[in-house]
Amino acid sequence: QKKFEYILINYILPEIKSSQINSNILKSQCCYLLSFVEEEVTPGNYLEEALDSVILAIRSENDAIRVDATLAINFFIANSSVSDRFRTYIPEMVQSVLSLSSIHDIEPLTFLLDSIMQNYPSDISKFAPGLVNSLGSLIISHLSSKESEGDDRLMVISGFLRSVESIVMSMEDSGPLILEVYNNFYNVLYFIFNENKCDFFQEALDLTNGFLFSLKRIEKSMWHLFVMILNLPRDEVIIYPTEISDIIDNFVSFGGEVVLEPSILQNIYEIITVYCLPDDDNFYDEDFICGCKIMETLLLNVGEKLISLDPQRIGFFSNIVIDNIVRIEEDSVAVIYGLELLMHCFYLNPIETINILTNKGFTKRFFSTTFNKKKEFKRVHDKKICVRFLGKLLSL
Repeated sequence: QKKFEYILINYILPEIKSSQINSNILKSQCCYLLSFVEEEVTPGNYLEEALDSVILAIRSENDAIRVDATLAINFFIANSSVSDRFRTYIPEMVQSVLSLSSIHDIEPLTFLLDSIMQNYPSDISKFAPGLVNSLGSLIISHLSSKESEGDDRLMVISGFLRSVESIVMSMEDSGPLILEVYNNFYNVLYFIFNENKCDFFQEALDLTNGFLFSLKRIEKSMWHLFVMILNLPRDEVIIYPTEISDIIDNFVSFGGEVVLEPSILQNIYEIITVYCLPDDDNFYDEDFICGCKIMETLLLNVGEKLISLDPQRIGFFSNIVIDNIVRIEEDSVAVIYGLELLMHCFYLNPIETINILTNKGFTKRFFSTTFNKKKEFKRVHDKKICVRFLGKLLSL
């Protein structure tokens, strides 16, 4: 440690501060070395002087020096003794990252931006809408480029999308500010889904969920995104069961009876079928659980209205569970989700559900399995479902 600090103070930092033109190569290399040092060193005035010198290097007209100096900021993030001085430079450093990223596909720049956001979230949130707007413009520019398929470009775009997600998740309950961030980024999400940029569906779905979670309401423009998500190619839908089931849950929970629009419902039913009724070689417990979650949110939030409009849905939901629960290992948590879905159906229409169970020869198995697995209904949510089911059963 002491030897390194000696070299740092006597050789590396003086070279960064040097104003000699012929020292550009050494200055660049010294900054490059600093970018890999992520440990605290002994506090001292030399650190603040070094930070000031690196900022001057960031303002250089030499592109190589600008890149290496910007990446050298990692060193100062790791040293808390200069955090107050560091804060004064955050807007300039973020702008440098964005400016360089518009020219170069350098993934460490996205890591640096993430690091700044993670260590200084309150400072970043002050100008989050503008930052997200800049990131959005950069992302669309990259996505529209003919070079957007290159591995380096893909990683950079993915990194910036994750940076926006970090900003969104740090702004929960921030009211109008998060709405402004969403409005500034809507066109990026629309572009990804509308242009079928499948390499970034994961990030776009996560961001959509992040905005829904933070806003806890459905903006009018979000319905356009929802329709596009529901209409994604089915071979893409199958890849993201958790993300898509969460999105549907949020839209049903916060959007109410708007989801009962026939075309929306039909697409939701198709997605349920994709997850719960695949061929034998492609049946997975996780997919089945996500399908059950989608059916559950419909029954819990708009169940009575849904069944009054389409009474046959009780049979559709019940048969999905009965026909597939035999394909699930007995110790799988997927069994619990299936049993709970039958309880929801029973609550809404007990006679119809009992008739379906009887016709399928599943009545005894349903009650015996539910009783034998009573200790596996562990969540508060599970217990509420069971209490509601038993209340309906005893009222008959």
